[in-house]
Amino acid sequence: MNKLFLDVSQDNMVVNITILDEALKTEAHILSALKERGIKYGIDHPKIKELLNSENHIIKEEIARGITSVDGKDAKINLSFSLDKKVKPKMNEDGTVDFKELNLITMVEQGELLGQKDLPANGSDGIDVFGRTVRARKGKDILLRAGKNTSLSEDGLSVYADIAGQVLYDEGKISVSNVYEIQGDVDNNTGNIHFDGNIVINGHVRTGFEVEATGNIEIFGVVEGARVKAGGHIIIHKGIQSQNNGYIICEGNLNCKYIQNSNVVVRGDLFVDIIMHSSVQVQGAVYAKGKKGLIVGGETTAAKEIEAMIIGSSMATITRIETGINPESKETYKKVQEELKVVSRNRENVIKAIKLLNKIIDTPLFTKDKQSIYEKSIKTENFLKIKEIELNEELDSIEEQIAKSKEIGSVKIDEGVYPGVKISVNNAIYYVRDELSKVKFIKNEDGIKIIHL
Repeated sequence: MNKLFLDVSQDNMVVNITILDEALKTEAHILSALKERGIKYGIDHPKIKELLNSENHIIKEEIARGITSVDGKDAKINLSFSLDKKVKPKMNEDGTVDFKELNLITMVEQGELLGQKDLPANGSDGIDVFGRTVRARKGKDILLRAGKNTSLSEDGLSVYADIAGQVLYDEGKISVSNVYEIQGDVDNNTGNIHFDGNIVINGHVRTGFEVEATGNIEIFGVVEGARVKAGGHIIIHKGIQSQNNGYIICEGNLNCKYIQNSNVVVRGDLFVDIIMHSSVQVQGAVYAKGKKGLIVGGETTAAKEIEAMIIGSSMATITRIETGINPESKETYKKVQEELKVVSRNRENVIKAIKLLNKIIDTPLFTKDKQSIYEKSIKTENFLKIKEIELNEELDSIEEQIAKSKEIGSVKIDEGVYPGVKISVNNAIYYVRDELSKVKFIKNEDGIKIIHL
């Protein structure tokens, strides 16, 4: 019966020895047994001597060990943006939480680094106790792919954004899109949308939410009481029905089916079928030329022409139509006028105070406190006087701008206009008292002229 056992591990990397017969506890017997098994690498001679000098029994003691191979490292793509877009409401500075600001879009700037590749690393081979080479696994390479609107560096190790927009990572490809598309509604699931580019919304924009894009916005549903702002054009396939809660601001042209109980500002032209009981300010022209082509109720102003099929209603609904004046200039003019009234009123009160103090200036009643008030009043009056002059100059400037645009205003009605409609063309006013058909309103030297078409 063999009383010297060599136990080789399954991976051939470790040899353990057990000796049950003290007569076999010699270096010669151990080395002979190793040679007989073909074990020739990693033999721990100092350990063998230590065991032989020990009085303890030798049971499963390690006397040989190979070198384990070290696998190479695979290539790795390090993204500079997070793929884990968890719905996390915005925390305001005052500690409150804005559940409409969910930050679901990852925006990047032009030239921004989007991802880098770590090259694969070679591993190191091992040797088992039989002296055989154990090959290491080589690190696998990964292709760093630059998608749409991105560029790959010359060494192929970095990807940069060619444009500003939303960064995407799909099937190992990094890309940047200047179009952010929402498949459903803008609501609690999406939060407010702020995007540097174009936005496409395949549903509705629900009450209380915001949609803002530096480019164009296209909405296939209805805009409720929301705030929508575009640096470009806006197309709304259905309409705007905000119950006067919210607004639309469009730097380009606005196309929509209807505007009802809404506030709309357009810096380009407006193309619409129906406007009902809304405040609409357009720097270009208004064309209500759809199936109904109706403008009724509220106030519609345009710097250029307004064209519609019907304006007003048989119920004599109060409807204000104004052209020939830039709506923003008019609004600014009103604000400056109001500010001038306040400044003038304050100056009058200060002048009254100065006059009262002048009456007692040479009497014992003119104390140090009164003197301090007097000096402050003089300074305040001078400040308000200068402010008054500046505001009057601003009004003159706006009036001059309005005067330059007087030749472009007109209102054209292809079917009919009803009583209750007030039409203003370059500050000339006409109140419609009888129903008129197929007419155009322009201004001449005598005021508003009606041309029958």
